[in-house]
Amino acid sequence: PPPRVAVFGGAWIQEAEPEYGEIRRLGRWLADRGVHLMCGGYQGAMAAASRGVSEAGGVAVGVTIAEWEDVVTVNEWLTHELVARDLFARLPVITDADAWVAFPGGVGTLQEVALCWNLVQTELARPRPLLLVGEAWDRQLRLFRELLRVSDRAHFDLVRPVASYDDLVEALAPAVERS
Repeated sequence: PPPRVAVFGGAWIQEAEPEYGEIRRLGRWLADRGVHLMCGGYQGAMAAASRGVSEAGGVAVGVTIAEWEDVVTVNEWLTHELVARDLFARLPVITDADAWVAFPGGVGTLQEVALCWNLVQTELARPRPLLLVGEAWDRQLRLFRELLRVSDRAHFDLVRPVASYDDLVEALAPAVERS
């Protein structure tokens, strides 16, 4: 199968925000390399990534939730929608990727990051990039280092903060090229 990158991030990121443009640019970068996008399929970061992928002629897969069908609007740039029964059924599908990228978001984004981190930490998934984009994650990672109890401090190194778009694509390139 082609390489896949899962993009996580807040549904409330607006098109006018600089992050939206960066996420959309990432989507185009992924499509240009034949990488399939996995995302939640809704608005904000998910729409920005899907839009970039779709505009570049790529594949954008949204893993939506059946229970939310009448409540949340699916973004218009998906090329494929997979409908999961609930959040629990969604997680194994959305995290089945060669790399994970998280932009700032809410509790759902934090849940996805924590799951991916834990999968690699416990060796239930092979190591792969888990990239957290932006300074908001820097503050959270500092807090995690202070408050979380881990058996090995090296577990914090399984998550990589990236400050810029250029740093992000540089970190992603090896994961999508070797897949």
